Amino acid sequence: AEAVRRVRARAGGTAPVAVVTPSEVNGAFARRELAAVTSFIRVSFVTPRALHRELALPGLRAEGLRPEPPGWLRATAWRALERLDLGPYAEVLREPGWLPALARAVETLEAGGLSAASVGALEVDDADLMARGRMLAALMEAVDEARRAERIAGPEAEARAAMGAIEAGAPIPANVPTGAVLLGDARSTQRVARTLAAWLERREVARLALPHAPPPAWGGLTAAAPGAEVVEMTTPAPAIRWMRTPDPVRETAEMVRRVQRAVLDGVALDRIAIVLPDPSESVALGEDSVAAWYELLTWPGLRLRQALGPDAVAGRGRWRRLLARCGAYRGGAVIQDALAACREALGEDDEADRAALDGLMLSLDELRRVTESWRAAQTIGRWADSWLWFVRRFGRESSDARQLRRLLEDWARSDLGPPLSLPEAAATLRDALDVTQVVIGKLSDPSVRVLSPMQCVGARFELVCVAGLSQGRFPVSPSEDPILSDALAEAL
Repeated sequence: AEAVRRVRARAGGTAPVAVVTPSEVNGAFARRELAAVTSFIRVSFVTPRALHRELALPGLRAEGLRPEPPGWLRATAWRALERLDLGPYAEVLREPGWLPALARAVETLEAGGLSAASVGALEVDDADLMARGRMLAALMEAVDEARRAERIAGPEAEARAAMGAIEAGAPIPANVPTGAVLLGDARSTQRVARTLAAWLERREVARLALPHAPPPAWGGLTAAAPGAEVVEMTTPAPAIRWMRTPDPVRETAEMVRRVQRAVLDGVALDRIAIVLPDPSESVALGEDSVAAWYELLTWPGLRLRQALGPDAVAGRGRWRRLLARCGAYRGGAVIQDALAACREALGEDDEADRAALDGLMLSLDELRRVTESWRAAQTIGRWADSWLWFVRRFGRESSDARQLRRLLEDWARSDLGPPLSLPEAAATLRDALDVTQVVIGKLSDPSVRVLSPMQCVGARFELVCVAGLSQGRFPVSPSEDPILSDALAEAL
């Protein structure tokens, strides 16, 4: 609140101000804290990456280009692997588990301003590094060809359009704020960092000096406006207790004890945070087996009663035992036939099992009817549209469901990219969820927060339990990228 007031003292009494935060999670926390202090109008929250895209979008449209849809790069890389000469790595890299590393390597190289030609021109004595460089250059060239064919803007075109909007002072929403407040710090890519620095040069800027902050990140918020007015914060010194446990299980148990003790002492739940080094969401890749169908049918997020009526969930407590009679059968149709045969074999006194089988077969038949359409390959946008319909019809309302719907709605807006099979599309979705940072639950819910380290910026807590400090490189475990190795990155 003090930073906003100082910016407006120079920019004007009610000047629009943008609070720039490392991630959307920080903005959500900061918005709540600001509202608790006083009411402000014309204060928005944005991340550097989102600002970069908002500035570039009008210029890209004028050139007839479209921004890269979510998931497009992974889908395009996946399809390109089938026809590229991958050298000695061909057999390994075509396995699904390598796609995230390949896509991440391409994103890293492009973010660093390297082109396919510059990567392919690498000359070093190490034969392995040379082979890796040629493989990555071929993949980057395939991605560039797909962008040209589908009129998709690459990082260079996006950066050019963003800088053009700033230099021309384009009358677009992203240029409306005349002041900015920098909260926290986070590393940005070279292009995003240049855009942010140029945008801030034309505005009144204040930066919050957070207590106990780490050194400024290269290309981060602090580096983008080195001459910004600094607003100091005074807070009580935190009481830090270091603890060592034999294993992660006992570490978790100790954190639970700390949280319980704080709750008994009267600390509000939403003022307690548990910080984990590597937060991620997970998606199970199901298969057409008895175990997979049982997992789906009993998934807590599935609202079969609301979607299909009370008969569809009759005797649900008996479903596991009844499905177990199907043994190792595979295929939804085969499993349904086995259940029908099981029903025929029931005696006259087995009314409860008969009702449970009727409900089980009704639910299974309805879900099979929906998922049968997922056999054919289609673009990631069409997959997202199908999944979105499924979640809206069968999914229970929750913060997780809303987060998933927002992701799928972004993907469903575009029908670009190559067709993908179900496993390929599911792997793409899983990769996206792995890097999606979310706050579990509503901020208004009285619940303990589970966050990553940088997500704490902008929030206020009385107790913070931080796990995983044993690796020595918190918050990142010591590991080298399997494709873009440290040696290759240094050579490039």
